[in-house]
Amino acid sequence: MKKPFTTITIRDYLDYRAFLRDCYKDIHFRNKKFNYQYLIAATGLKSPGHITQIFNGNRNIAQNMIEPFAKAFKLKKSDTEYFRNLVYYNQAKKHTDKDRFFQKLVAYHRKDKKLIDPEVYKYFSAWYNPVVRELVEVFLVSDDTIKECAKLLQPRISTKQMNESLGLLMELGLITKSENGIYRRCGSVISTGEAWHSITIHNYQRETMDLAKGSLDTVPKEDRDISTVTLSVAERQFLRIRARLKELRKELLDIAKDETTPDRIYQCNIQFFPVIDRLNSEQTDE
Repeated sequence: MKKPFTTITIRDYLDYRAFLRDCYKDIHFRNKKFNYQYLIAATGLKSPGHITQIFNGNRNIAQNMIEPFAKAFKLKKSDTEYFRNLVYYNQAKKHTDKDRFFQKLVAYHRKDKKLIDPEVYKYFSAWYNPVVRELVEVFLVSDDTIKECAKLLQPRISTKQMNESLGLLMELGLITKSENGIYRRCGSVISTGEAWHSITIHNYQRETMDLAKGSLDTVPKEDRDISTVTLSVAERQFLRIRARLKELRKELLDIAKDETTPDRIYQCNIQFFPVIDRLNSEQTDE
């Protein structure tokens, strides 16, 4: 069979199933011989149903099937490696594994930032980047005060990390540097995009949760507020509580927005999650 011609580019995708569906549809439209029977023969799968299940997300691609699929779609060597990491990323169950393969995907987008901007990913990979952005609003941050600024953070960061954070924030357009060398926050709002929102935010949330745990030992009780509550509710009340928490987050942002002379930066984490599986009607105590 001749090499399939397609305008579909795998590096425009962060979902290998979407790539396979779109690529198959495009090639099949141009060449009817590129069909399910061809894919079965090329990959060693047993039936067209297996192809459909993979396309629809009801079946995973086994590790030994990655290379046959890449060859069936005539992917180049570098694109085959991208496809391999994409499969591992999409099918990973643990966050640590998902993040590891996502970092490999990020490396492919160092130059072309259309799909993934590595700098934006880096912004959410360190808890102190958003803090440094806020710091320039409450403290006189300049190249002469970088060492002093680094010591203000809890926990402290190194002067090198402070420098790198300022450089990253400058590159992202989140802060500016005035003619007299003073850093100032910009009005820009950073966006991760829908496709890779989950992995970047999860990284950031994990780091801020670690900060919260550390604050129990490092921050005086009068300077923090940490409390917990365990409760039992049904699905409808869970949704109601989650909506109230969303309103609370907005209210907190509005309060901070009205502050004209801030003298400190705070981190507020809100967690609300189940600690047992959902019970069925036979298991509940009426």
